[in-house]
Parts: sequence; structure tokens; C-alpha cells
Amino acid sequence: MKKGIFLLTITSFCISACSDDSCMPPTGIVDNWQLTEVFMDPGDGSGTFQPTDQVLVIAFNADGTINATDGVCSLLGSGSESDALGTYNQELSEIYISNCGDFSGEETLKYELEGNTLIVNRLCRERCAQRFERIMED
Repeated sequence: MKKGIFLLTITSFCISACSDDSCMPPTGIVDNWQLTEVFMDPGDGSGTFQPTDQVLVIAFNADGTINATDGVCSLLGSGSESDALGTYNQELSEIYISNCGDFSGEETLKYELEGNTLIVNRLCRERCAQRFERIMED
């Protein structure tokens, strides 16, 4: 009987400790993401994701815009452009980047979101992709 009361007390405490939204794991794309790996393919289809030293953080904002530490053109492998614009469509899982010097018009990138992992796919001869991890705030 004492064990039952003790377990009920502990369970009630655990449930009440996480009764607000701050205890819920983040969902959706709106957040900050750190680049951790890039997809490398030698041209024969045997490519894999490899760790990278490149420092790139992208922020998906609630208003549908994207910011990046090196500018949104860095998602295309291009240099930073001051007037570049990045937006996204969460329903289509697409990123739109325009005004990057090396690319004319608007580029569309597809992304895949699985929990705290985001994969951004670029158009290349071979598969080009970047893997990001959600930056968890304490």
C-alpha cells in the first residue's frame, strides 16, 4: 500500500512538473539549425553524409523568412549577397532563395524534417545535401 501511494505521488509530481509548453519537445521548422554534415558523392552514387567544419546556422522564422550566418546564399554553396532573400513554404517543404550573384532568378530547394534533423537538398549533377541539427535551448 505504501509503495502504491509513493508511486502515485511521484507520478503526479512528474506530470505536474511538465504541464506547460516549455516541457514539450520542439516541432516544426521554426527554429535555429546548425550544419553538422554534408553529403559527399564521388560521382558513382556511393555518397554518404560526412562531418563538416563549416560553421553555418540557419534560422527559420515564424514569418516565413530565413536568415543564415553567412547569408542565405550559403545554402546554395554561393557567396554572401547583401540583397539575397530566403523564404520557405512549410506545406511544400520548400526553401526559396533569390538574388544570389551566381544564380539567376529564384532557386527552390526541397527539405526533409524528421524530429530534430533537417536535410536540405540542392540541385547538383550528383546529390548535394546538407544535414542540420536543431539547436536546443537550455
